[in-house]
Amino acid sequence: MLNPLSQMLDLLPPSSLEYLNVYILHPDSPFQSIRRSLGASLAGLYPILALAADKITQFALNSPDVVLIVFLLAVLLLAIQILNWTRRMVVSLTRLVFNLMFYAVLVGIAAFMYQRGLEASIRDAFVVVGKVWGYAQGIKDVFLKEYERYAEEERKNSMRPGGGRGPAGGKASSGWR
Repeated sequence: MLNPLSQMLDLLPPSSLEYLNVYILHPDSPFQSIRRSLGASLAGLYPILALAADKITQFALNSPDVVLIVFLLAVLLLAIQILNWTRRMVVSLTRLVFNLMFYAVLVGIAAFMYQRGLEASIRDAFVVVGKVWGYAQGIKDVFLKEYERYAEEERKNSMRPGGGRGPAGGKASSGWR
């Protein structure tokens, strides 16, 4: 049976194999010298790391409540991270959709102006703006009439005896029943 590493290396092109042999796998390569020095450093740290791992394991066995709390905090942190990633994704996709809609409207307006011509498009724009302005004036008039009606009702209620209170001492009726 072949080594899995040699099977993977057979899939690489010759230039990549040469690069790996020169800079990664060769015993005198910088990668191998760093790996050897790091391995020697970690070999010296092994007794300290083993002792720390043993102490942590003993602490975890002696106090399962702390382990449970740490586990729950880790799960909470993970859930918050996932929700934050989801929020960022939704925000970026929403921004993308609104940008696409904005540019689609601009392209639509440009196509409309190209098809109708500049003079007819300007005339249509003035007609649309006039209609919207008239509709806004109508809405403004309705709101002003309602405001005046409510102000008049409040003025009448405040002039009643008892300071505008109804018969039960509560607030006066506003006309809505």
